[in-house]
Amino acid sequence: MSSRAPIYLLSSRDPSILTLFTTFLSANATPPMTIQVVTEISKRVVHAFLDSQNLPASTQVTLIPVLRAGLPMYVAASPIFPNSDTALVQCSKDKSTHGHDSVRVEWMGTNPTEAALRPAFSKERRMVILDTILATGDTLLKFCDELLDIDGPERHITVLCCYASPQALAAVAHHRAVHSVFVAHEAETVDDDGYLVPYTNGDVGDKLFGKKQKICLEDDPFMQNSEINETCQVGLKFEG
Repeated sequence: MSSRAPIYLLSSRDPSILTLFTTFLSANATPPMTIQVVTEISKRVVHAFLDSQNLPASTQVTLIPVLRAGLPMYVAASPIFPNSDTALVQCSKDKSTHGHDSVRVEWMGTNPTEAALRPAFSKERRMVILDTILATGDTLLKFCDELLDIDGPERHITVLCCYASPQALAAVAHHRAVHSVFVAHEAETVDDDGYLVPYTNGDVGDKLFGKKQKICLEDDPFMQNSEINETCQVGLKFEG
């Protein structure tokens, strides 16, 4: 698409959603609290998408949560779309640089260019990207570029998000493959370091699932006897 896709801002139509962001932005919110509030926000975003497009729940879609923070959005959306397919993706960015060229996209499972996942990415299906946070928008723009590379300009992408900066919304809405953007609440801005203002008071993935930590496995007998040569692997330790 050459023109800007419409942006649907839920908080401007339903101010009650702002009460959920008191918890969402709180530094004291525990992972269960954060999961609960993100799930509720996500349900409202999904229903706004369905209502505005007059889509039945039987619409053929492929849900693509951006890990880790997109998982509660997927949990909220998948029962609403019983006929949906799913693809998992993880994106990482070097925050010391700017632009989506610094973004790495990793498919967590079958790559959509492989035959096993091709039906989920057919041109007849709507691609629905679930991403809790859009700060600069660089990560999502890079991912949309990858989706375009699969089948070309006929790709139809809808973006569902909980919290986003005006800069990210404008950039994503101008991507030629994006047909609509739904966001629960718009931040005031994004700062020079790429963080939303007002701040989320922590990485949203960490607030949902706990902080990533390096776990040294060099003393583990299994690791010593395995074919894995690295002495220290990155693992997850859930806190809170």
